Amino acid sequence: MIEKLPKFVATSVVRGSRQSESHGGVYTVDFEKQEVKQLFDWNASEIDFKGSSGDRGMRGIAFSDEDILIAASDVLFRCDRSFKIKTFSKNFYLDDCHEICRYEQMIFLTSPGFDSLLAFDLDKKEYTWGFHLLRQYGQWAGHTFDPRSDKGPQPVNDYHINMVHVDSKGIYLSGLQTNALLRIDGKMEVSEVCSLPAGAHNARPFRDGLLFNDTESGCVRYVSRYGKKQAFEVVTYDGYRRIQCRAAGFWPRPLPSWRPIHSGRFLTVNHQPVRSRDQSDCWIRQPDHGRSQRHSWPGSMAL
Repeated sequence: MIEKLPKFVATSVVRGSRQSESHGGVYTVDFEKQEVKQLFDWNASEIDFKGSSGDRGMRGIAFSDEDILIAASDVLFRCDRSFKIKTFSKNFYLDDCHEICRYEQMIFLTSPGFDSLLAFDLDKKEYTWGFHLLRQYGQWAGHTFDPRSDKGPQPVNDYHINMVHVDSKGIYLSGLQTNALLRIDGKMEVSEVCSLPAGAHNARPFRDGLLFNDTESGCVRYVSRYGKKQAFEVVTYDGYRRIQCRAAGFWPRPLPSWRPIHSGRFLTVNHQPVRSRDQSDCWIRQPDHGRSQRHSWPGSMAL
């Protein structure tokens, strides 16, 4: 029996140098139909160009019932299945958000600009929890704060927290400058799970070990606690791209993209924005067969 290939929701960050250029967007990628669709383009005129990434592009993706939640730098969007924006939620302590994670009725968001994590309550529809990461006397520590108050941390980006993963064992986080995967337990105490190579992204517990993006080496690595190690080279194209994906359909569901750990076969998607607000190109490649299908679409929607 041939398993049906998945459909993904993807966001991207593109390093455009002018405000009139595309800076990323939201896409659906249907591997079964070999189709790519752009839902909207992040070309807002108020984008901050001072930082390396700052306000540019769309970031983390999560799912809640019939809703799709997508984060930009300082805002969490809630969309329906047609990607029409229903609500958006900002917070003073949300700055340069990179990733989000849903656990039960909470959306956890990274906030590198404050070395913090935030939690958005889906029932209350507000930010209700924050955690500020610290390192004191060579030990990891931190404290909670109420993001609805003015008693939170000052803007600081010492660790560039860019990953959060939450499960029944705790809250996992890491950043470009943590050099480790950290865990916050039920007592709000921080411990180091394992070390990470410099510049690693997207580290999280997976199966009986760890899965992470070894950015400096250009590969995704899986390391088992029993010594098994595997690395998968990241397909690269001209220009700087960062793309995040989540499986679409009736979610949450296991991500079939992990299958290459067993089979070693890949499908890749290349997004090449044309430097105008009018059109972009995107195509799906099948390396095993050398085939590709290119799709283009007119128009964009500024948020």
